[in-house]
Amino acid sequence: MRILGVSTLAVKLFLAAWLLLSAAVGALAWVLGVLDIPLAAMVAGVLALLGAVITLAASQSSALRRSDEADASLKAQISQTQSQLRALGGVIEDLAGEVKALQSAFIAAPIQSDAGPIALEGEHPLALADASQGEGVQRPPRAQQIASAILSNRIDLHVQSLHHLPSRRPLFFECLSRLRNEEGEVLYPAGFLDIAARSRLITTLDNFLLLRCVQIIRQFGKRAALETFFVNVSHTSLHDPEFFEQFVDFLASNAALADHMVVEIAVPGLAELLPDIRAGLRRLKNAGYAFSLDHARLEDIGADAAALGARYIKVPAQAFLSDAAAQPVLASAKTHGLTCIATHIEDEKTLIDVIELGIEHAQGYVFGRPRPWDDVLVSKGLAQVA
Repeated sequence: MRILGVSTLAVKLFLAAWLLLSAAVGALAWVLGVLDIPLAAMVAGVLALLGAVITLAASQSSALRRSDEADASLKAQISQTQSQLRALGGVIEDLAGEVKALQSAFIAAPIQSDAGPIALEGEHPLALADASQGEGVQRPPRAQQIASAILSNRIDLHVQSLHHLPSRRPLFFECLSRLRNEEGEVLYPAGFLDIAARSRLITTLDNFLLLRCVQIIRQFGKRAALETFFVNVSHTSLHDPEFFEQFVDFLASNAALADHMVVEIAVPGLAELLPDIRAGLRRLKNAGYAFSLDHARLEDIGADAAALGARYIKVPAQAFLSDAAAQPVLASAKTHGLTCIATHIEDEKTLIDVIELGIEHAQGYVFGRPRPWDDVLVSKGLAQVA
C-alpha cells in the first residue's frame, strides 16, 4: 500500500525515528540543565511536529512528481492514438474515394459484358437462379448497388461445408462473400462478380474474406474444434503486386493460422500467373500453409500440383464419373499426397456414384446451400461467444 506515493511502512519508520530523536533532544536539554521540563517537552513536541510536516511535504512532492509523469505518459498515449486515428482516417478516405470514383464511373458508363456472369470459385450454378430473382423490379443499376454495398460495408460472410465420405461428416468450410443492397436483399455472386472482377472491388472482397476468417480463427480457435477454412483469392488480386505482397507477408508472419486456413486458387489461368507469384506461394508453403486448386481437371492432378504446395484439388463430380481414367488418377493423387474433392454434387444418385468410385471428400448442394456464418455459430452453440 502507498500513501501519496510513499509506502506506509516507510512513513511509519521515519516518524517513529523522528519522534525518538525529538524525545532524546528534549531529554538531553533537561539533563544538561539548558531547559526545564516544560520547555524541554515543548521543544520535543515542536521537533516532532516539524518531522510530520517534512514527511507530508515529501509525500506531496512525490505524489506531484508521479502525477506529472502520469500526465506526460497520458499525453504521449493520446498523441500516439491521434496519429493512428489520422492515419486510419486517411486510409478510409482513400478507400472511400476509390469506391466513389468506381461508383461514378459505373453509373456514367455501365460495363457491358458479352461473356455472361462469372461464377464464384466454389459457387454452384444454381446461384444463377437466385441472382435472377426479381429481375422485373425496377432497381438501381447493378454496378451502383455493388459499389454502394461495399462502400457501406454491407458485406456478409457465408460458408459452404465440405464433407467426408461416406459418413457425410462436415470437415471444412469454404468462405464466400455476399453483398446486400439498401433493402437488405442479398446480391449473389453471379450478379456482381463480372463487375467486381473488372475493378479493385474484387480485391476488397478478398481482403474481407481473409480478415473475417482470421477473426473467426482467433476468436473461436481455442474454444471449439474448428474446421479448416478454405479462403479464395481471385486472379485479379493475385495480379495486384501490392495486394499479393501484403497478403503473403501477413500470412507468413502469422503462421499459426495455417492450422485452420487453406488458400484456394482457381486453376484456369494459373499457369500465366505462376512466374509472378511462385516465390510468394513458396513462402506460404514454407510457413505451413496448404493450397487448394479449384475448377481443376483430371489432368491437373499430379506431381506439378503437389510441387506447388497443393494439398487439395477440386474437380467437378461429373468429370470423375464420365472419364474412364478416373481410377488411375485417384491412385496417382494419393501417391502425390493430394486429396481430391468432388464438387457440384446436386443429387443423391451422383453422391452414391462418387462414393462407389472411392472419392472421400465432396462438396455440393446435396449437403445444403451456403449459409451465413452466424447460423453456423448457432448450430455449434457458440453464438453467445461471438
